[in-house]
Parts: sequence; structure tokens; C-alpha cells
Amino acid sequence: PTLPGMFMTEIAAEAAVALRPGWHPVGFTDLRFERFLRLYGDQPATKHIHARVVDETPDLVIVEVRLATDMVAPDGTVLARDRTHFSARVLLAQKFPAAPRWQPWQPDPAEVAVPDPYHHPDAPALLTGPFVTTTGTRLHPRGKRARYAPRLAADDPTWSRFRVPALLLDGMARIGVLNLVDGHLVPVAAPVAVRRIDLYHDANDLALAARGPIELYATPAEFALR
Repeated sequence: PTLPGMFMTEIAAEAAVALRPGWHPVGFTDLRFERFLRLYGDQPATKHIHARVVDETPDLVIVEVRLATDMVAPDGTVLARDRTHFSARVLLAQKFPAAPRWQPWQPDPAEVAVPDPYHHPDAPALLTGPFVTTTGTRLHPRGKRARYAPRLAADDPTWSRFRVPALLLDGMARIGVLNLVDGHLVPVAAPVAVRRIDLYHDANDLALAARGPIELYATPAEFALR
């Protein structure tokens, strides 16, 4: 089991807000995914979360967050200390900016339905349960698109604690790398970096799921949701 990369945004947001309680995470910049973070339920290991304010104005606080672990041998010997898995800068503000608006894409005869490789039973990295959040993945002349429609219980004790929609961000990352090779091969890809994520609303996945399906769009220049 491996922690989905976009779940690092939740960890970073919580760490940043711990330094500035009452402020809202309105975005992330310079996200770097350096190593997969393996999760072993029967062998818990301490994770190190480093957070520090690197810039501050009356309207914006920038917090640098890094998540690291020690590499430990089965006999308990520490082989390497504080190896970085993820780093990012969290943008905190006291209110959210006004959201831009995108026009919906019109259906196009050239659209091609492409399955999400992370949902295929034979996938090397298989997502199941609450991690299956997108349907209708397809290629469009203007980019890629899908529908975000998670199946989450309204009173779920886990997702209700989240500050950011990590499942939605994970789905957006997946459609962003959606590709079709030789007309039938769909490669599995994982991000190594994200330049920027902007948030315009204080909502986690449960809050967004209650609104009904959300259309996701990915263009060569940026990802967007409506």
C-alpha cells in the first residue's frame, strides 16, 4: 500500500494551519514527489513533518512543508535519516479569492472514451473503494475530461476531517496524464511535480460529493474543474 501523492496536500495543509490557526489553505506551489510513501499497517513508522513560515504579509502566509522518514533495517538499525518523500509550499489567506469561470466543452464527434488505467483489475497500481472517484474518462480535441462522482458516506469519520478535497485532486492528476498509445494501450503514470494548485472554496470531498457530479477538464496548459 502506498499513500496517493495528492494526499500530501492534506498533510501540508494541516501542518500549515497548525502554524497559523484560523487561516485558510488557498493554494499550493512547488509540489515535489521525490519518493513513494509506503504504508505498512502492521509495522507503523514515524513520519517527520517539517513546517516553517518562509514569507508573510497581512494578506498571505507562505509555509514550506516537508514530509520525511528514516530508513530502518529489520533489526532496527537506522540506515538513512530524514529522507524526503514530499515537499510543497502552502499558501494561507484569511479569505478565499474569487473563482474564475470556465465554459463547458461541447460534445465532439472526435471524443474517444479511454478507461482509467488505475481502475483496471490488472493495473500495477490499482485503486478501489473510495479511491474510485471518476467516471466517463475520455480524450477530447481540447484535452481530457472526466466526471468526478465519489461514493462517500455523508457521515464518514475519515473524509469529514479533511481540509482539502484530496480525492478530487487525485482524480484530476489521473486525467491529466491520461493517454492512449497505439490506439489501445493506456499507460499508468504518476506525477513527480506540480507547479501550482489553486483553491477557491473551503470544501473537502464530502462537501463536494453532496453537490452532485462535477465535470473535470485537463488541457495542455492547466487543469480545471467546473
